[in-house]
Amino acid sequence: MQRVNGPHKRIASALVLVVVAGVTAAAAFGATGIRATQPPPNLTGPARFQCTAQNCAVNPATGKSRVNVVPVVTPTGTTPSFFAGATPATGMLHRDSGQANLNCKGYRPVDPESVQFWIGGTFRGNVTYRVTDVVSNANPTALQFCLGATFSFTTASLQPATATTLPNGLPGFVGLVPSCNIVPPSKGPCMFSKTRPTPGSKNAMLKVLIPAVAGKDPWGRA
Repeated sequence: MQRVNGPHKRIASALVLVVVAGVTAAAAFGATGIRATQPPPNLTGPARFQCTAQNCAVNPATGKSRVNVVPVVTPTGTTPSFFAGATPATGMLHRDSGQANLNCKGYRPVDPESVQFWIGGTFRGNVTYRVTDVVSNANPTALQFCLGATFSFTTASLQPATATTLPNGLPGFVGLVPSCNIVPPSKGPCMFSKTRPTPGSKNAMLKVLIPAVAGKDPWGRA
């Protein structure tokens, strides 16, 4: 076998390096040349977590967004907000996600999937879900939060939510949540804020307040 030395050996080594790098890049970016954006499996699908006094939260995700859900017990006589409330010390907090058939009339969502979250077991107390939805490469002013729930609520058009079948097959209601400046959190679900997560970010961050009720609900997507 002929031995390769000198500059020819260096060229052969460089070619091997290029081939290996090309294979690695192809694996990372996929056949389309675009890096995959699907979330890791531990953030998708059904899961449940035991609530404690120190922690009670779930983080469902889709290919377009990352969602953080924290249930809080609102002090008696106060309005739910993102700045007050205690973590429920008991209960099992569930999450799920799926291909969305959750649609709000007149709104074209950017997220192809909807997420679900609920406290299982016997319902306890005055609990509100604090939902933070960070959507990749989106304009916050153009986004809304499409909510599906087993209870009726006032929508962004100030009309009652529309009767529908929720993604899990239960009868429910669907609609865009209104601003908390129009419908206060004490009266129903509302959009607390729409901003960028940080200055210069290309993502959008929605903060939504949703009352918790007994049963498997709610569902939502931006």
